Amino acid sequence: MDELLRERARTLANRERQEVDTGTPYLVFLLASERYALPLAGLAGVVKIDRLTAVPGSAPELAGLLNVRGEVRPIYDLKRLLGRDGEEESWTNSLALLTTLSGLAIGLKVSEVGGLLKVSSRVDERATSSYSTGRTETGVTLLDIQLLERHPLFSEEAS
Repeated sequence: MDELLRERARTLANRERQEVDTGTPYLVFLLASERYALPLAGLAGVVKIDRLTAVPGSAPELAGLLNVRGEVRPIYDLKRLLGRDGEEESWTNSLALLTTLSGLAIGLKVSEVGGLLKVSSRVDERATSSYSTGRTETGVTLLDIQLLERHPLFSEEAS
């Protein structure tokens, strides 16, 4: 009887572990009032934008330069990269998602971080933009780092 109970406990523990571990982890964030997410594996960190240095004559998508632990990184306004127009947001209350696009260490300016989300393969695969892979049932638009690399600012033709 003890062996039967141990086997049942192992089976239940494995089932719970499988249910918890399924799906790809994404970081959910806000751009204005819309929720987006990027795969956690493609991100190096999140930092508060405390002092952004403007770059005169740069592309409008470039919000400015930020010193991140002694390294100067260009910070791009993700809302503008996605072609979302709207009210201009102050950078003082923003965050930068640290990542690498086309070999360049950059930051992507977002409004706020909303937490982690595990996404299974069951998503609405109709892309909402040329940089998204679909939308979750809860309305989070899933973005793809490799698709963002296709933006004209990061493509080899722009170099």
